[in-house]
Amino acid sequence: MPRWRTLSTSGSSGLRVHPPPPGVLADDRIPPGGGIATDACWRCGAPRQRVSAIPGSAADPGAGPRCGDRAGRVAGGGIRGGVRQRPPPYGERPEWKGVRAARAAGGRVDPIAARAAVMLRIAIAGAGFMGGTHAPRWAAEEGVHVVGVYSRSLERAAELAARVGARPTDSLDELLAMEADAVDICLPTDQHGGTALRALAAGRHVVCEKPVARSVEEGRRMLEAARAAGRLLLVAHVVRFWPEYARLRALVAEGAIGRPTSATAWRLQEGPGWVADSDARRAVNNGPVVDLQIHDTDYLMWLFGEPRRVAAYGGERHVHTTFLFEGGVAATAEAACDMPAGYPFTSYVRVRGEGGVAEYLFRAGGVRPDQSDGRASELLLHLPQGGRQRVDVPAGDPYTEQIRHFADCLRRGQESAVVRPESAVRSLAVALRVRDALDLGAPLGMGAPT
Repeated sequence: MPRWRTLSTSGSSGLRVHPPPPGVLADDRIPPGGGIATDACWRCGAPRQRVSAIPGSAADPGAGPRCGDRAGRVAGGGIRGGVRQRPPPYGERPEWKGVRAARAAGGRVDPIAARAAVMLRIAIAGAGFMGGTHAPRWAAEEGVHVVGVYSRSLERAAELAARVGARPTDSLDELLAMEADAVDICLPTDQHGGTALRALAAGRHVVCEKPVARSVEEGRRMLEAARAAGRLLLVAHVVRFWPEYARLRALVAEGAIGRPTSATAWRLQEGPGWVADSDARRAVNNGPVVDLQIHDTDYLMWLFGEPRRVAAYGGERHVHTTFLFEGGVAATAEAACDMPAGYPFTSYVRVRGEGGVAEYLFRAGGVRPDQSDGRASELLLHLPQGGRQRVDVPAGDPYTEQIRHFADCLRRGQESAVVRPESAVRSLAVALRVRDALDLGAPLGMGAPT
């Protein structure tokens, strides 16, 4: 059975304590005013199904009803009186009124109302690798609550939801009916567009894993829908938040290597086992040429702008691409997902300039980029006078940096200045053009991708 921690809503004088609701044991080890039930609804005090147990206490995950207010909204599918209700934008919720009024009057702020006003609520669509990457990082951010996790497999949804204290569901309708400020779409690429449009229509902001969509047209529809709804579309191009990649770009912008003349990038991994054949991969995510190499395509465009011409050679699972940018900068990129089993995930970028070379090598400790034991990560600067200089970059997890940035964007109601949605659509357009060049076996200018 859940245990209850009391909560003081005033100072030491005139102490007011919330009593435990029926069916909840008071924790006599916690002094009055020591907190609130870690598994209780902060709105009404009712125990939740999920439990963050107090050390040494026992808890029944199935005990007690959900918050009556929240359960009613979820059970009704987010519809009242036959009309789907949009949640008010973040910062315009009713709870803010009392908080602002109290602050303006110089009075005390009810901590429950304050938490309601500042808590950012995230719903996760997808419980695969990327959902399992994003959800714990959202949950670890102060002032963020993961409210739900969706997967077509309820078992997978429940497993991830248990890690972050959320409610699992195998119904996308139910996820979109939950009280959330944003939906983080970590589904296969062919589901990005439809899910984003539904989330935006339901009044939610959207965080979307890259590539933003399967087609440029679909990506533009997402952009237009976000603008029409007055909501944010935040695209997770994580390389832009990778500390060493970001620092290398800054070195180039600062002129540390002079005028850039060429660049090289690699992205190598063992074959993915989640889709069996080439045609199926293309139907889901446009294939590795787009799904994998778009990381480096987007990064090179972040460095040099849009290319004038592209060419690609090789095959679906191992491609060599050349880009010709304005100003005469030529770049090559290699993307492979056919490396031998156990080959460590490896990425690399080198930019050569008239006054030196900057390069970064990352090799994970295993087949996934998040496996850190034994990994190699080194940013180097080579200057004309000889020798090399290691560039120290403060350690940071790129996925955490990305989620923290998106949380700040959502709180401010401002588009990302690091990854604008328009740039994500342009990167997709170039990646699709690379795939066309591979299919045709000939260089292509930047016309409309087929």
